Amino acid sequence: MEAITAQLSANYGRTIALERVYFANSGLVVDAVAAGIHVDMSEPYYYLSGFNANVPRIESMAFSCVTAGLASKFFTTAGSGVTSTDELYTKISDGPNRAVGFIGQGNYDAVSNMLPDSVTPTFVTNATDMAANVLSGALVAGYVSEGLPPNPTAFEVFETGIISPRVALFRKDDPGCSTAGGVLAAVREGAPGLIAAVVVVAVVALLSIVLLAYLICKERSGSPVFMPLLNTAAVEAVKPQL
Repeated sequence: MEAITAQLSANYGRTIALERVYFANSGLVVDAVAAGIHVDMSEPYYYLSGFNANVPRIESMAFSCVTAGLASKFFTTAGSGVTSTDELYTKISDGPNRAVGFIGQGNYDAVSNMLPDSVTPTFVTNATDMAANVLSGALVAGYVSEGLPPNPTAFEVFETGIISPRVALFRKDDPGCSTAGGVLAAVREGAPGLIAAVVVVAVVALLSIVLLAYLICKERSGSPVFMPLLNTAAVEAVKPQL
């Protein structure tokens, strides 16, 4: 981030100061960025594959180009016999302990599809504490988004097989779809006539549908609203003059 802000300052010819605001966990950081409260962006190493308010970040937030792609890993106690994601899946499914440690919600979101629904994600923000909980048996496994856990020789460490793209996250200017965003933008820019026109068209369309349904019902009941232009029986009764 220091390098990025220095480059921006040089490019625009003005000093751009970097101020870091710290939160208790990464989920709170993403929430703050999405809301535009206190912060303007995240650090450039946040998962793109996470969620915000149950909506994928790739849809709910703006983001930079990919800054890194790093392999993530699970780790279990050495000698536990759990040395692959398949064995971890079975271990969690069999229970009774189904707790797996993650440093934040985004980390769990990135690999949740390869774990059983019965898993209990447990968020431990300190890597040393997470490693201690795995060694004590409080956690079946721990997760590291890059690198290795503390004292890696005490663990079975195996890759998840996922390379997670990392980005800087920004607040999305208009998180709605383009059509709704265009209408809302028009209202904000002082064009209420557009909304009035849309309402009129919608009302006319609704009335047309109701009227058409009424005419069809009357026709099928044998009491059409508009009588035929020709009386077929009267025409057939007229004898040709020879």
